[in-house]
Amino acid sequence: MALVELRNVHKSFQRDTQVIEVFENLTLDVAERSFTALMG
Repeated sequence: MALVELRNVHKSFQRDTQVIEVFENLTLDVAERSFTALMG
């Protein structure tokens, strides 16, 4: 069983006229007693 669940996460940002997609439909499960790092 997941302690934390992320479903269909989207993240983008705009630099001048360019849109930069960081996440598109990100799904992540973090189990109990685990360590997860998301860096970028």
